[in-house]
Amino acid sequence: MKTIYANTVSQLFKEKGVREECECCGKTDWVLLNNFAALAQQNSDTPGISTFPIIAVECKNCGNMRFFGRGRLGVEDKTE
Repeated sequence: MKTIYANTVSQLFKEKGVREECECCGKTDWVLLNNFAALAQQNSDTPGISTFPIIAVECKNCGNMRFFGRGRLGVEDKTE
């Protein structure tokens, strides 16, 4: 999984028109959560687990979390 840096995410969000204000408290101070790389989903009808590559940020004031699809933001992960 490609390493993402806060300044890179900020630029990607600007390019996509992502609002900086937190939906919950209105602050604009976010921290990038590098320990989140994917969301896992288990469907009761299908065996196995599906994963969705994400970028996660957390509001430093209230803890609200946002999840964004890596591919939609243009973050291509190299497969080697």
